[in-house]
Amino acid sequence: MPRVPSRSFSVHIAGGQAIACLPRELGLQVWQAHVIKHPFGLRSLMTPSLARDERVWTTDGWHETSPPVITPELRREMAAAIVTLRDGEASCRVPRLTAERFRGEVPPDWEACYRCPDGLARACSQITEPVGDAYRDVIDATIAALDGDAGEVIGRGDLAPWLWPSRGADLRARAARLDGLAVMTFGWRRTREATLSIARVNRWDGIRTDFYFDQRGLVWRTTYRVPPRNYGHLVGFLLQYAELPPHPAALSDIAVVPRQWSNASGFRS
Repeated sequence: MPRVPSRSFSVHIAGGQAIACLPRELGLQVWQAHVIKHPFGLRSLMTPSLARDERVWTTDGWHETSPPVITPELRREMAAAIVTLRDGEASCRVPRLTAERFRGEVPPDWEACYRCPDGLARACSQITEPVGDAYRDVIDATIAALDGDAGEVIGRGDLAPWLWPSRGADLRARAARLDGLAVMTFGWRRTREATLSIARVNRWDGIRTDFYFDQRGLVWRTTYRVPPRNYGHLVGFLLQYAELPPHPAALSDIAVVPRQWSNASGFRS
């Protein structure tokens, strides 16, 4: 079973306390669903456009990360291998997996990975292992930037005035100063089933990771990417913090950023 993250981390918060982020075993189908949905671009292909434009798997830009989580050649090769898999009478039911572009109606069961038979899911995970490992490396690197003394606690509202430039500022230079920024905030997320306490980390390269809390600390929930189109779009993304609950708790007032980024960028809380 995949373990996310791959090792233990600890995020220091106010008052000398720390929140653990421990390796947790995930269901294989759950992990494969995220790998196929995000690095393989199925979410991009299956998200309808109001303009009914042709959708492409590269919209989320996982091939553009440094290092790339996936490449077009690797995706093409792996997708072709997955659709040939058989486990008894079962085969991959993810629609349009080999497609690189798609304009049609979204099939109702495009997230079929969650219901994949065990044997088929294991065979699929063996094919996609290099991409799955690279995806998990992104998750590890995100939390590692805030691990222990690497993280710096700031006020939740401290970043916004610093991020928005004055009139006439060199936006290219400002954007370069954001390299390496990851900002963790705490709040909640409402679903149909429950209200979850969450921690959200937004990164300078458009990658977002959400965790939820249990009795042992942070548990990984999802990691996806929204490639920044320009400086304003990136700042807006970075400031999309975890939603504040109706009755804010102590953690709601703080954020955590990488100390190395803070020192290198000239940011002062």
